[in-house]
Amino acid sequence: MPDVETELDDLSTEELLQQFIATNKKLLAVVQEIATTLKTSEPELLRPAEAAEFCGVSLAKFNELVGSPRGPKKLSLGGMPVYSRTQLKKYIENLKEMRP
Repeated sequence: MPDVETELDDLSTEELLQQFIATNKKLLAVVQEIATTLKTSEPELLRPAEAAEFCGVSLAKFNELVGSPRGPKKLSLGGMPVYSRTQLKKYIENLKEMRP
């Protein structure tokens, strides 16, 4: 296995700087990818106000939709009403398909 210190000693300051920059660019890309992944991680269960916002309607309109036979289905989490993001996406897609 090559001796890293010896290899580094053989490099000029410019070469060391270029290696340092290249390594840091790779590290920055990994950190940015992780940050993007964390930002896009969305909760699956939404409270009524969040669900209404997700659907693009007011809370009053959302509650009206929930009360209709084909509306979004309410779940309960510890007695608190919540809505599945996945189910809301399906509900919205079904509405788009029903549109003439």
